[in-house]
Amino acid sequence: MKKLARRFLLVIIILFIFQFFLFITNAYFVNISEKKTRELNLPVLAANSIKHAYAANLLYSTFRSIGIPSQSSENLVIFFGKANEVAEHELLSTERRDSTLEMMKDLGNNVAGIKSAELMEAFPEKYPSQRIDFIGDLAKNSLIFLSPDAVPLDEKDKLEATKNSSLKSAFTWADQNKVAIFNKITTNTER
Repeated sequence: MKKLARRFLLVIIILFIFQFFLFITNAYFVNISEKKTRELNLPVLAANSIKHAYAANLLYSTFRSIGIPSQSSENLVIFFGKANEVAEHELLSTERRDSTLEMMKDLGNNVAGIKSAELMEAFPEKYPSQRIDFIGDLAKNSLIFLSPDAVPLDEKDKLEATKNSSLKSAFTWADQNKVAIFNKITTNTER
């Protein structure tokens, strides 16, 4: 019985350490994105968009730096972005859950972050060396979704996505629009 109690305690300690790591990591991304939002004089809500794009950019680059191939890195970042949305969806009370439109915005900004990291890797001489500066440029030029209203949907679908909180709909939208978001970033950031 003591052995089981020790294992249980060990699992609790590991989960606590993991949760603490997530808290510190999120605090870092919130802090840096809020600072960039103020620096660029963007609406306060833009900080969340910058946070998602910056986190995806940094995560993709980290995977690439340890030798993970580009397609696998892209897939991992998309997986973690979706896992984040699932966690928020399942852990928050129904009235605090993100709308489908908010999740679409977040996932779209993750995709934009991936593409910005790919461009920085492929053409380091063309883009700012500081990742947050490149994400800031994207935000300043409205190349990331600065608010849920910026998600390209017709008014009927936008209204429906505002009323509901559907992971499946958000994931489907992100998968279907990944190439369009990649193209938008690539086309509009050529220097």
